[in-house]
Amino acid sequence: SDFPEGAEQSLITDFLYTGGLEVAPGQSLFFNNVDSVPHTVTAGTPDAPALDDFDSGLLTPGSNYELAFDEPGVYSLFCSLHPDMVATVTVAD
Repeated sequence: SDFPEGAEQSLITDFLYTGGLEVAPGQSLFFNNVDSVPHTVTAGTPDAPALDDFDSGLLTPGSNYELAFDEPGVYSLFCSLHPDMVATVTVAD
C-alpha cells in the first residue's frame, strides 16, 4: 500500500526475489528487502555484471529500490552479496 498505483513489487525474502517480475515499459518495479540481511539489485549476472545499467547499492532490511525499464525485453539481475540470488525481469507491452 506504500507504493504508487500501478507499480509492481518484488519482495526480497529468504534469499529470493519474489513477486511481480513482469512489467510494462515505463512501469515502476519496487524491490523491497524484507529479509533479515542486506541485499543488492544489480544488473547482469554474477559472471557478467552490468553495473552501469543499474545497481541498488546496499539494501538494508526494510529498504526499497525502484526500477523502470523503457524498452521491452528480458533483464537479468542478481545480488552482489549473494551470487546465487538471480532473477529476470520481463518487460512486455
